[in-house]
Amino acid sequence: MEAKPFLKWVGGKRKLIPQLEAKFPKFVKSKEFTYVEPFLGGGAMFFYLISKYKLKKAYLNDLNDKLIDTYPFSLFNFFYSVN
Repeated sequence: MEAKPFLKWVGGKRKLIPQLEAKFPKFVKSKEFTYVEPFLGGGAMFFYLISKYKLKKAYLNDLNDKLIDTYPFSLFNFFYSVN
């Protein structure tokens, strides 16, 4: 199941994902890894990564605390619907 951002965000990385993915280190494609996102916004890169690769842990952050407060609910709904 593909996870997608639940909102659009100014400055989002969604359209850049193909170019960024081409520059991913090899370990991203071959084993579990920890993902750190200091500027989460709409979370396009995070949702792409959890859909396609093996994340061991993810540390998500943004200066907008109200935005960050929505993520636990959204992630619960995603993982609940997958299982």
